[in-house]
Amino acid sequence: MRFAQPVRVALDCLQCHGDPQGAKDPFGFAKEGMKVGELRAAFVLEAPTATLVQQSRANMLAIFLTSFVTLIAAIVVLSFVLRRIAIRPIRTCAEFAARIAAKDLTLETMDVESEDELGQAMIALNTMKNNLHEVIQQISSTAQQVASASAELSATNQQISATPKRLRRRPMWYRNPPRRSARTSRGSRPAPSR
Repeated sequence: MRFAQPVRVALDCLQCHGDPQGAKDPFGFAKEGMKVGELRAAFVLEAPTATLVQQSRANMLAIFLTSFVTLIAAIVVLSFVLRRIAIRPIRTCAEFAARIAAKDLTLETMDVESEDELGQAMIALNTMKNNLHEVIQQISSTAQQVASASAELSATNQQISATPKRLRRRPMWYRNPPRRSARTSRGSRPAPSR
């Protein structure tokens, strides 16, 4: 690498390099006859770049490795947080719904740890399970009542089928005719007394 800086003649330079041209300066050299502000020289610095390139490559590698390790750590932390906050509750909800779909309503209600959308979904699943359990209990109770009423109807039907056919055909009033008073007869007025 090379760096160059121009050098202009200043007033203190003229003591050695100024007029009269050819005269001896304090050190015994000949003066050049330069004027103030003239561009007469340049400072040039040269340095090997191999060490700079090697250092910059080492710095780039260190920055890359630091960034890579930071990225991996951020991914691990983010996956842990996502599992804790989102994936575990979603998996719990899915397993809960699968057990309800498999007709298992004996499972415990889920513990709701948050009030966000997942918490609301867990509350809704708990409510659904409890309501389904109540509906099935009501259906079971109603089925038992229907079975009891059916048994009573069956017993009544057997009693009816055991009665003689001639009694079954006659109306009820015929089997036990109503009693008529002496004062009234069928379809007529009471007879006048004598």
